Order: sequence, then structure tokens, then C-alpha cells
Amino acid sequence: MVGGWLVGVVAHFMRGMRWSQLLDAAGHPVPVSASFSAVMVGYMTNNFVPRMGELSRCTALDRSHHAPFVKGLGTVATERAIDVLTLLLLLAGVGIFESERFFKLLEQQSGDDAAGSTGWI
Repeated sequence: MVGGWLVGVVAHFMRGMRWSQLLDAAGHPVPVSASFSAVMVGYMTNNFVPRMGELSRCTALDRSHHAPFVKGLGTVATERAIDVLTLLLLLAGVGIFESERFFKLLEQQSGDDAAGSTGWI
């Protein structure tokens, strides 16, 4: 249980590091500790109002380190775009390396469907 908690904190810290780097590239250097704190504020906000975490973390950083809200929001959008591209690349990699297994599964399922079984249970 402690291991999962530690992995979560490290993941959030790395997200804070990544956001700090994006803000630095946007011309507003912010310490990693501040961006990590803002990320955590965003997660806390999501517990009360879903999907508002991104806005609240930009607001928190604007108030604490005067990083403009619009620049922060732009870096959050960039971060999300990078996340989606990474996910698509990973999905494509799995599709390429596991395509044979996937097609065997489809073939097996279509054979089971012809026999009247769903095969999913």
C-alpha cells in the first residue's frame, strides 16, 4: 500500500517537473516545488469540481509566482497534447507488436459467434 502511494507522489512530482520545464520554455521560470504544489492543488480541486483542476493549478501559479494564467493554460494544453500523442504512439506500438495475437482473438471470437456462443464470459 505504501508503494502505490509513493509511486503516485513520484508521478505527480514528475508532472510538476514537466510543467515547470514547459513554463520555463514559455518564458516564465517557476521552481519545481511551486509547480508541484500547483499540480496538487489541481488534483484537490478535481475532487470537488471535476475537470477544474487545470484551471485551478494555473490560477494557483499565477497568484503565487505571477506566471500569467494564459501562459499556464497554454502549457497545460501543450501537456495534454503531448499526453495524447504519447498514448497514440504506445497504442500503435502495441498494435504492431501484438497484431498477431489480436487477429487470432478476432478469429476465435468469430468462430465462437458462428456456433452461438458469445465467448466473452
